[in-house]
Parts: sequence; C-alpha cells; structure tokens
Amino acid sequence: MRPGALIHNGMKSQLLKMADAYAAIMAEQLDLDFDDHRELDKATQGLRVHFLFPNATESDREFIKALAFARRGLTLRVNTDVSTLHEDNRREHDVAIDECERMFMAARSHVLSILPKLTAIQREVLEEDYLDVPFKACAN
Repeated sequence: MRPGALIHNGMKSQLLKMADAYAAIMAEQLDLDFDDHRELDKATQGLRVHFLFPNATESDREFIKALAFARRGLTLRVNTDVSTLHEDNRREHDVAIDECERMFMAARSHVLSILPKLTAIQREVLEEDYLDVPFKACAN
C-alpha cells in the first residue's frame, strides 16, 4: 500500500458520499421530476460529475458522464445471467453488450487523455469508479 493510501481512500469515500448527497439535494431543489427513470438518472449523474470534477471543462464532464452511463450499462449486461434468456433475447443482449462496449471504450479513451489535468483524488475516483467494468465471479 502506498504512503497515505488509507487517508486518501477515506477522503475519496467521503468525497463520493458528498457527491451523492449533493446530487440528491440539488435534484430535489431543482424539482427534477422525469417520467423516465433513465432521464432522472442522467440528470443526477450530471450533478454528481459536476460536483466531483468542477475544474474539468464542460466537454470533459460530458465525456465523464458518457463513460459513467456506458459503464453502468455494460456492467449490467455482462453480469446478466443469459442462461435465463430466450434465444432472441440473447441475440439482442449480445448486440447491446457490443454497443455499450463501443460507447464505453470511446468515452474511456477521451477520459484517459484528461487524467493529467485532474487532481490526484479525481484521478483516483476515475480510475477506481469509472474506468473499469466490474465482473461478478462465475459460480462453478
């Protein structure tokens, strides 16, 4: 473990909690109410990204938001038990995975290019919470 990692991890954890709280409070204050849950998620994620990366350009924040949504979609899809899906749904699922992966990799490429412009804790947030896709362990 690198020096100061525990302190830094505590700060990162606290920062992420603050970002979630900020997004929730602002969504309520702005009276964000969407019929489509995905639109509310997008707005809330936008608030969260703006809180975490205030020094990033608006364009860079758009790529971070795109990365977050592509990551979420890809994570959900790659961790879905396809054995329960009908054959037609499996094909649709495979197409959706390919599209999410394409979107994730495009956004990831741009976000990697802006890492040097960010603070150490911002880079850590991106590296640990945005740039990788978590996989469930397969049960044998």
